[in-house]
Amino acid sequence: MNKIQNSDVMNMVNTFDSRFGLILFALLFSLFPVYQFLLYNGLIGPFLGGYYAQMSAVCFAIAFIYWLITIIRRVEKFYSVDAAFISVCLLFSAVAVYHLNNFNKYDSSIDLLSSIPQLGAFFYIFRYLNISERVTKIVIFISFLIYSYVLFTLKLGSFTTELELSSNDLSSYATYQSLSLYYLIVVIALLVNAKFLIFRLAIYLIAFWCLYLTGARSEFLIFLVIVIVNEVIHSSPAQLVIEGIGIFFALLILYLLGLNIFGFFETDNRIYALYSEGAYDQSFVAREYILKDGLTTILHNPFFGNFASYRSGEYMHNILSLWADYGGVIFFIFLYFLIKFIYKLFALVHMSKIRSSTLYFSYLLFIVYFIEILVLKPYNFQLTGFFFCIALFFQRQNSISPK
Repeated sequence: MNKIQNSDVMNMVNTFDSRFGLILFALLFSLFPVYQFLLYNGLIGPFLGGYYAQMSAVCFAIAFIYWLITIIRRVEKFYSVDAAFISVCLLFSAVAVYHLNNFNKYDSSIDLLSSIPQLGAFFYIFRYLNISERVTKIVIFISFLIYSYVLFTLKLGSFTTELELSSNDLSSYATYQSLSLYYLIVVIALLVNAKFLIFRLAIYLIAFWCLYLTGARSEFLIFLVIVIVNEVIHSSPAQLVIEGIGIFFALLILYLLGLNIFGFFETDNRIYALYSEGAYDQSFVAREYILKDGLTTILHNPFFGNFASYRSGEYMHNILSLWADYGGVIFFIFLYFLIKFIYKLFALVHMSKIRSSTLYFSYLLFIVYFIEILVLKPYNFQLTGFFFCIALFFQRQNSISPK
């Protein structure tokens, strides 16, 4: 018997709220690959830039105004998590604005400011989205099909994929990392409601190949972790052994067939490069250098940090980036709440207290966030907004009470 049940007691939003969240989800996640597909194939121009950053700002603004109205009308309670999230956004804004006049830190300040709407979009969209509703499931399924087709068609993981782009238009084209991340989120949302193994297996096979073709190595490896965790949750020990063997060989056969049927040479792919080049891979070498530089910043500024002590884009790709920019005090405060949250969230899972699609979705996506923030992404990574959203779910249910 599955541990994941259909009742969704975690969702405390009414039908209008859930529809509102669904519209924002469709605008930000579902239409993003459509826009990029048309852009990559020259069917439209970059009239919306890269789409995601611009649409994040729109969704954040609309959702924030809607939330303010519900607070003013006392339709919804103002939670301490709301206060914490707003405080974080104000902190980021203040730090960025303060350093705008510094030529060496201007680009990093703009990057930080631009990340705030994306954090807000994640926080408010998943705050209102009811992932267990029928119409939401349909939209997620359609989004999965769209993403899969777009990623399979574009094959952004190929080193020889070339685009005839002007330098002015280059920033409008989504990278393989961003498309893979949002695809992974949609895949997880679909898996949450996939109760039968045959459906889950189909999702695994499609997502495996699409992520391979896209070449985002981090998301590809995290996806494999999600597959394992999802099957452990759904299956008994005996079933898990059988399913694990079946899934392994199915993915292996798909990989081998894909190389021959689709004519995709493995040596031309970023995923293959991860295993063939290892520590000599250019990405790993660059990140090792950035990590050492960031640790030097922490050593020289342990308490208050040194915001944007690096060149734009050369931040540490892990949670230590928070320490380097803001100092040890803020870093350890965040680390305390993160560890406390992890303990209580995973305790609920291991005590078989998952009773809702929302909580299970939060659990799986938190695994993604934790891995990314631990070794792959900076502190202002988009999923940090979702982390606050999960904390809000718990506070609403009094499962985790902020101290």
